[in-house]
Amino acid sequence: MVIQIAPFLNRYAKAVLLLCGLTGFSANGLANSDSNRDIQRIVSLSPHLTELVYSAGGGAKLVGAIEYSDYPAQAKSLPRVGNYQSINIERIIALKPDLILSWKNGNRARDIEKLQSLGFNVWQTQTNNLEDIGHLIAAIGKRLGTKKIAENKNRQLQKTLQDLSQQYAQREKISTFYQLWQRPLMTVNGSHFISLALNICGAENIFAELPLIAPEVSIESVINANPKLILLGGQKQFQQSWMQDWQTYDLISAVKNQQIYRLDNNLLQRPTERFIKALPELCRTIDQARLKMDE
Repeated sequence: MVIQIAPFLNRYAKAVLLLCGLTGFSANGLANSDSNRDIQRIVSLSPHLTELVYSAGGGAKLVGAIEYSDYPAQAKSLPRVGNYQSINIERIIALKPDLILSWKNGNRARDIEKLQSLGFNVWQTQTNNLEDIGHLIAAIGKRLGTKKIAENKNRQLQKTLQDLSQQYAQREKISTFYQLWQRPLMTVNGSHFISLALNICGAENIFAELPLIAPEVSIESVINANPKLILLGGQKQFQQSWMQDWQTYDLISAVKNQQIYRLDNNLLQRPTERFIKALPELCRTIDQARLKMDE
């Protein structure tokens, strides 16, 4: 049995699904994951969840993962249970997982309901803030018997966030456009984990108030907002052409003052331990633009 995912996601899966939703810990998620059961075999339905299991010290218990689960290196050899176009139910059944980690904002509700109807123990995850990335690592560790490793990792990540918040709290705000995709032109709203990271660094997302988490916007709306900084997400092979395309719009302050920066998508595409550890460099990049703004 193969469950199909919406056609829109087929087109933009790699660029958008890795970035389009907050993911992580839900206060009810642990209780719903049948916490009395001994977990030895895990299937992950999102690349970021695969990473978090390794961060929690439970990588040896992973028996299957969705496509693009490519970090750390050993994740590449895990059996695939589908991709952003389909979930392979037969393969999941054959792997006999006693826990399936799912992404509430990324995996379709009816897919999860189907897995649950087959008797699988499915833990649906969801986050509300950056701190929850570390909290989810701790929760996974508690569930998998690697509590000490996971809680130590959580403490480290919380300290990084606290230190950055204090360091940049008094910095002058800089209006920022984060580009998620080019055609159509897409960005993130204020509840997305990228936008929350921008806030920590003292940057203001010009589209924070939009209702969709990964909205399509017009070039005219970017011109009207006139950001002083443009940050390019997306895959590395696209970023140079995106930067060239912006040169046409020199009415935008960021373009006029050459404040367009390419970000390391490998580090910033998923809400994981690597994402938190990459935030100091993101803040330094934003600081460069801030200094130019003051010249």
